[in-house]
Amino acid sequence: METHRIMRPRKPRYPLFAKAELLLPDGRLLPLATRNLSLSGLLVEGARLAESLLDKLCVLKLLFHPEAARGWEGDPLVLEFQCRVARLSNDHLGLAMVGMEADRYTSLDGILEESGHDPELLLERLRRHARLRAEEIDITLLKETLGGFIVRAVEEIFETMLTLPLTTGAAWTSLPDASYHPPEAEVSALVTFNGVINGGIHLFTTRELAVALAQDLAGTPIRELNDEAKDGFGELANMVAGGVQTGLSVDFERINLTPPTLVIGHDYQMAYKSGSHSVKQVFHIPGGSFCVECFFT
Repeated sequence: METHRIMRPRKPRYPLFAKAELLLPDGRLLPLATRNLSLSGLLVEGARLAESLLDKLCVLKLLFHPEAARGWEGDPLVLEFQCRVARLSNDHLGLAMVGMEADRYTSLDGILEESGHDPELLLERLRRHARLRAEEIDITLLKETLGGFIVRAVEEIFETMLTLPLTTGAAWTSLPDASYHPPEAEVSALVTFNGVINGGIHLFTTRELAVALAQDLAGTPIRELNDEAKDGFGELANMVAGGVQTGLSVDFERINLTPPTLVIGHDYQMAYKSGSHSVKQVFHIPGGSFCVECFFT
């Protein structure tokens, strides 16, 4: 009996050369460069990842500058995609897009088809498509406000309670209509809040950085992630949440906080609303980075 193999059409890939930043689940931020884009995802280069990150969710931020296209005036364009690490090689990463609603998927399909294989035309189509819908503005402004509260809270804590030098890194906001996924990190501290808006604060980083932060807060040597380190890291999360609470209370009714919960490792279950919005802010100290996330509904 003669059989025939059904060949499925491959999604065409379109050249797209741009600087990019990849926010990993543990809060690390990697500089990358894109090479092409398709409906299924992006090909990027510039970093090697451990195999343990395969299939993990991340956020890719594309950074386009005005000189990248003729006749483009104004601020740089920033586009964000929620992605999954789909493929790893020595010098390239394959990132698959996830959480994209049907209407946005259709819009991207049209943009790619109209642009053909002209990188400049593709860039112009993406720039026009990036404008916000009117109903998204209030949430966007709230995200920006929360981001400012996070930075102010962390900077005040480091100025008054800690001695480690601090540098503020990149900020990330969730994409409209994207499903929410909590951070996956070696150590996370969670403080939830409720009131007019409901959500919480995540402080997350590596075990090594969690110990370093707790040691700096305690002012005494701490060599491992023991109970003292856990208490200190949880207290830092509580202080950050308190700073955000103070900022929110100016425009909202009283916001109530819960005691911090510490999570070690990735193997845990906690209920989150899939439609939550989030703001992530990266900070750098000697030895690495940590991240603060505010999520809310």
